[in-house]
Amino acid sequence: MLAPFSLSLLLASAPAVAWQAPPECPTAADVRARLQTTVADVPRSAVTDFRARVTRVDAQTWRLETAARGEFGTTERPAVESGHCFELVDDFIHYADTVWRTWAVDEAPAKRRPALHVRLAGQVGLGLLPRGAFGGGQAILGVVWKHARLELGLAADGVDGLRLRPDDPAFRSDWVRGSLLVRGCGVLPTRRVDFLLCAGVEGGALAGRGGAAWNRAVPTFNVHAAPGLVWWFHRVVGLWLGASGGPLLPPLEPRGAGGSYGITRFFFAGGLGLEFRASQ
Repeated sequence: MLAPFSLSLLLASAPAVAWQAPPECPTAADVRARLQTTVADVPRSAVTDFRARVTRVDAQTWRLETAARGEFGTTERPAVESGHCFELVDDFIHYADTVWRTWAVDEAPAKRRPALHVRLAGQVGLGLLPRGAFGGGQAILGVVWKHARLELGLAADGVDGLRLRPDDPAFRSDWVRGSLLVRGCGVLPTRRVDFLLCAGVEGGALAGRGGAAWNRAVPTFNVHAAPGLVWWFHRVVGLWLGASGGPLLPPLEPRGAGGSYGITRFFFAGGLGLEFRASQ
């Protein structure tokens, strides 16, 4: 009978092995190295311990006794004899590898935390401000999973020197718009490029002035689609290229003392910026 499982354990990260053999046989370190290499691709198993003892039967014969213990209990294998101790080591490695793989346990996939991305971008387009054209910027915080992302952002746009009164060519007005946007995106990731297909809602305020004083701000809302891509030219820095467009929600055309501000019912914008992986 083999001794109880109380001998020194030689393996900590793979199967634990208790090895006894005469000095003429390979050392415990040799056995450990071979078994670690053999089972390295199967990191977890229901097996907890192996034990092996090599003894000399006579001048020409060596005997190997082996056993395994795990969630299945303890099993002992019939003794194996050979004329060479090295052959018994080969036999033990084969036996231990087979049992370890038979009781292999699939590792549960680690839950991936969402990453945080920050994007700073400029945009130009038509439709969000009076008489069409506008330009501005965005600051976006993204919560990113492998195939989805949620974006929260601030946007600001402006235009100055607009002629809104045909009967008064000298009259000029300036306009600014500030808004908060929320987007949900599907993501198709590749090795260097993430393709984005987003939909969002944006709400804010629009204000203008025809002289020194600003007029009372009016609300502005829109829903939009926003395709885009991020090219990761660096491990944590990417080039973002995107577009957005959709209808403006009421009030569609706020009016002032001078008549319609000339805001269209739809808008389109294109943008370019840098995206940073704040966490991964």
